[in-house]
Amino acid sequence: MPPAISVIIPLYNKQAYIKRAIDSVLNQTFDNLELIIVNDGSTDASMEIVKSINDTRIRMISQPNQGPGSARNAGISAANSEILAFLDADDEWLPDYLAAGFSIFSSNIDIAAVTQNYYENQAGQNNSKYWKIRGLSDGINNLTPESLPFFANLLWAYMKTWSTMITRDAIQKYGGFYDRYKALYGEDAYLMLKILLNEKVYISFSPNVIYHHEASDLSKITGHPQELQPYFQDPQKLFEFCPIEFQKLLGQILSIRAVKRAKEYALFGDTAMCKQLSQKFRQNGFLTNKWLEVSALTKLAPIFPLVRKILHGFKKSKPI
Repeated sequence: MPPAISVIIPLYNKQAYIKRAIDSVLNQTFDNLELIIVNDGSTDASMEIVKSINDTRIRMISQPNQGPGSARNAGISAANSEILAFLDADDEWLPDYLAAGFSIFSSNIDIAAVTQNYYENQAGQNNSKYWKIRGLSDGINNLTPESLPFFANLLWAYMKTWSTMITRDAIQKYGGFYDRYKALYGEDAYLMLKILLNEKVYISFSPNVIYHHEASDLSKITGHPQELQPYFQDPQKLFEFCPIEFQKLLGQILSIRAVKRAKEYALFGDTAMCKQLSQKFRQNGFLTNKWLEVSALTKLAPIFPLVRKILHGFKKSKPI
């Protein structure tokens, strides 16, 4: 019999964290699992650490560096289970994560995914209050053409890959994770949005994940905006998978995200990107005032890098 759950960890240069992630999988109270670790061209000691762990449930796959979407898809192809769970190499699950998710799937056969709540960095107060105040609730959620775009965007934001278990059927139906051009940012959200527009998902506020964002290179201040997410670069595929009655809602969801990204690019002086986002994702009669703000910021964009440089120099020169 195949294992009940296949766990997939994409691994690229996380030698300081990978053992913690693996231990959190092997120490689950639910042990009918296989753990597939996909080495995505690591150049540090990550794989030596993996090889030092002796557990028959672990399988290793190696590929040239192609990005996390490709690595997860390779793990999916090798998986034997009908329920798939994904953990990033620098995060960890609490012991009941898989048991809780499997129980929810067993009681709700018509859902495509289960997302559980999480702690940030260390186990302590969880953030369920944040999500509840904004309108999410425990249980089955599915969008309708009448769903408010801000609720839909919130539900999408809650579905993090490292806290979501998904059926193999749903993953295959919607084309797996986005894996073009080695996308490092938002490649998972691309798949989650397709699922949300077509399937029922289950939201649980029980916190069974610890999200260590301080360990992620993408969360550090780099001096320039993060790369543009795939749902902005390649939105056409999203609309192709979107039922016709949800097309307007999808356009509004993307518009909400585009306003935020356009403002970020304006603050870094990127006038061209501001205009591109506005042209592609502005919806007539929706977020009109927000897009007017973007237009104003776009005109001022060339001066923002200089202002930021002056302020940074002032802070450095200020006596302690």
